[in-house]
Amino acid sequence: MAALTPFAIAIAVCTALLSAALILLGLKLLSRRDHARLAQFQAPPAERVIFLFNEMTLVDATPPAKTLLGSSDRDCPDLDRFVHLASPRFPELGARLKELGPAQRIEMDCAEAGPCGGLIAERSGTLTRIEILQNDGEQTLRSFKDAATAREIETLRAIAEDAPQLIWRQDRTGSIRWTNAAYLALADQIADVSGAWPPPVLFDQLAPVSSGKTPAQRRVSLRIEPEGEPLWFDVVALDRGEETLFIAEDAGPLVKAETAQRNFVQTLAKTFANLPTGLAIFDKDRNLVLFNPALHDLTGLPIDFLTAHPSLRSFLDRLRDARMLPEPKNYGTWRDAFTSMESAAVSGTYGEVWTLPNGQTYRVTGRPHPDGAVAFLIEDISAEISLTRRFRSQIDLGQAVIDAQSEALCVFSVTGRLTLSNAAFTKLFGIDEEYLTEPTVIDVTRTMQELALPTPAWGDLRDFIDIHSDRSEWSAPIQMLDGRSMELTCTPLGGGDTLCSFARRLSPVLETSETPALAAPDEPLEVAPDVPAEARANA
Repeated sequence: MAALTPFAIAIAVCTALLSAALILLGLKLLSRRDHARLAQFQAPPAERVIFLFNEMTLVDATPPAKTLLGSSDRDCPDLDRFVHLASPRFPELGARLKELGPAQRIEMDCAEAGPCGGLIAERSGTLTRIEILQNDGEQTLRSFKDAATAREIETLRAIAEDAPQLIWRQDRTGSIRWTNAAYLALADQIADVSGAWPPPVLFDQLAPVSSGKTPAQRRVSLRIEPEGEPLWFDVVALDRGEETLFIAEDAGPLVKAETAQRNFVQTLAKTFANLPTGLAIFDKDRNLVLFNPALHDLTGLPIDFLTAHPSLRSFLDRLRDARMLPEPKNYGTWRDAFTSMESAAVSGTYGEVWTLPNGQTYRVTGRPHPDGAVAFLIEDISAEISLTRRFRSQIDLGQAVIDAQSEALCVFSVTGRLTLSNAAFTKLFGIDEEYLTEPTVIDVTRTMQELALPTPAWGDLRDFIDIHSDRSEWSAPIQMLDGRSMELTCTPLGGGDTLCSFARRLSPVLETSETPALAAPDEPLEVAPDVPAEARANA
């Protein structure tokens, strides 16, 4: 291998030194760029408009940037306030910032020509650096403020002009200085002003002026036509120095709703006032909030006591003092049980009958009402109970009368059901309508057939019950298996019912003057010794 010449060695050394120098220069340039990028977040020049946000909160800013952000009085996060200020110049700034990811950068140009040169936004972790490029520092800040103010004024003017409420301003003399479109439209409809200025004052009775946060309000009415329905408005007046700002909102639907509710309540009150049933409504705190005159009539409680909104316990105590409660063995336990039945009343399942010491009987029912309220209905059922008892007494008396009869009696309804029988019938055939499940004539005659010799009378009885017109009384002999002879008599009754009687029947051989008296249905006949065997068998 040939030895290197001094010239070649010198070239190699120079090349190595040059490469090292280039590497060191590149590293130095990279370090300066990193320091410059970091300096953008840590120490920006004081004359530039730069903001540093951590999420939505401003953590640092140059003096011009702080002055610009301080010109906004909106109550919102710092980043939203900046977007509101910059949106006239950069309409898409809010959407672009939401799309800005970590280690990303966006550049935007001003939407309008002027001192603003553009905007740069960069994201590093949770930090967002925003710089407004400016051609003229003071002019840039002033343009941002003026643009934001102009936009806000335009928005407020559009809101006031297009609002459905009537808005107008009056000076101290009562003259109108400004109105919105809704006021002018109504004034033209009422007075046909046709664009004349100033328009007429529509409202004479205005709300009192208020300068606080809760303005005073007054409801007034207007009539477009003398015979037409009035227009209702809720008018608010606000003091604005030498002028007063009025805002009138349409209250027509609210007035109609209140009128309908008032009429409905009056209708209910009239209905409750005429009800014979006592009504007591207790709210969720169990205080009496509504009652009708019938409650006073039934309980005798004073009106002043009922109108004082007594509690449920006080209500029961006064009822006990007036002897209008049943007499329980332990009143305290009964009262606690009654007041604790709220859950049953709320579910609509409470009901109780009170038998009072004076002989009256009340039915008390609990019903649920909205918002946890409970309504109690007190009804006097003394007449109903007395009538029921009287009917029951009459029924028991009638049953006792037919049970005293020696003949076996029963009644079939028009549908063939056994509705009535006496003790003799039960003893003769062993049939009692109280212990059978809806016994019919078929069930009864089947039992009768098992206790008597065959006879067509049972079929005739079934056919007779099925006939609903042109019926007449008829009879037929019945021979029981135990040797007794009976006479079946069917008598039509009103409403299609049928009365059947079974009487003891003497054999023709026994029909003499010496024949002994007819024994009771459950006792055997005493036959004389000289009576033939056939007669004994028939007896």
